[in-house]
Amino acid sequence: MKKTIVIDTSILLYDKNSIFNFDENDILIPMIVVEELDRKKASPGLVGENARFINRFLDNLREKGDLSKGVEFKENAYLKITRDYDKDILSELSDGQCNDNKILATVSLAQSDSYYDVVLVTKDINLRIKADVLGFKASDYYADIRDVDKNWIGWRRLEDTSGLINLLYKDSRVDLTEALQNDFYENEFIVLSAGQASALCYFHDKQLHLVYDKDSIKHRTGCTPKNKEQHFALSAMSNDEIPLVTLTGIPGSGKTYLALMTGLNKMTAGEYDRIIYTRPVQSVDKGIGFLPGTMEEKMDPWLAPLSDNFQNAFGDKTYFHTLLDKGKIEVAPISFIRGRSFKNAFIIVDEAQNCTVHELKTIITRVGEGSKIVLCGDTKQIDSPYLDDTSNGLTVITDRFKKSVLSAHIHFTKGYRSALATEADNLIE
Repeated sequence: MKKTIVIDTSILLYDKNSIFNFDENDILIPMIVVEELDRKKASPGLVGENARFINRFLDNLREKGDLSKGVEFKENAYLKITRDYDKDILSELSDGQCNDNKILATVSLAQSDSYYDVVLVTKDINLRIKADVLGFKASDYYADIRDVDKNWIGWRRLEDTSGLINLLYKDSRVDLTEALQNDFYENEFIVLSAGQASALCYFHDKQLHLVYDKDSIKHRTGCTPKNKEQHFALSAMSNDEIPLVTLTGIPGSGKTYLALMTGLNKMTAGEYDRIIYTRPVQSVDKGIGFLPGTMEEKMDPWLAPLSDNFQNAFGDKTYFHTLLDKGKIEVAPISFIRGRSFKNAFIIVDEAQNCTVHELKTIITRVGEGSKIVLCGDTKQIDSPYLDDTSNGLTVITDRFKKSVLSAHIHFTKGYRSALATEADNLIE
């Protein structure tokens, strides 16, 4: 049944194409949302770009009719901007000047006027709660997170009943039957076992391939894996045919460290020209511009994990600052990545769970020839008020690429920071 969808600012800033993803339902935009978009149009990165896109779209739509009465913007779907709201509802709320409360008052009036069900769609969890308390229907935006599998770990166990292990160790690869081929994703890792024997391998092009042994991994990445997950991750990052690697898992499991050491080792070997390091540094409301100093000084609080890894690996941070000065390591805030192209670079996106899927798409589409990108994050530690363990960009990208021959994923379950850190992650939700 057709609905009237009231859209919050957070949806339009999150996905500029969201308006077109509500089937044939009508769209109602409160005037306060238009005002908030105007304040965001100069923001850096996707926030400003999305605000400007919606502003231009609405301006073009004016030529088709009166937006205050509703304009057909696609077949059987109308868009309307309203400045009216339920003043009685607004007076009941504690702060009548609060933008969220004005949006709720708009929903209330629309509910009394519309022939259709009225649904508020917002990324703001608190706004959805307030709507529910007031008896209004409210929903998150699901267009880009439908059917997402957040439990994909990138590897599985397989019991060998056909003597595959012996063939695998003999030839380093073995053909699979058609039935088994359909069971695996490209570049999925496998622990193949038969009694006391086992082998670490991965599926690619209808075959199981033996992963590099520890000595080869050490030579290729500069790291010696401490467990099978690290072994798989290092194998994926050292494989030139896999340009996208996603690493998730608990704090202290080695995600950023392994990515950084692999990048350094390969850059030193001449395989890459530089390392690009980026991570989210802003929410919808607060940007890097609020911090004092130059770009490098503004990024200092977010560079701490990177410099700490240099401290742990080399005993001090001198090498880190030398590489920064020479341009061998470049810090590129996500907000300023659009329009760039990274060739022959090893790209590390840290804390990727705090990115939206659209931000990560922006980064991945910057990857040029000869480059590799590694997304690192813990989907249990999300700081954005608009994301959760399913809707965050890292989970969505991992799920969307799990069938791609160009990607591999590994989830880490064992931490090495300290016994206390691991215990805290296990005991405290």
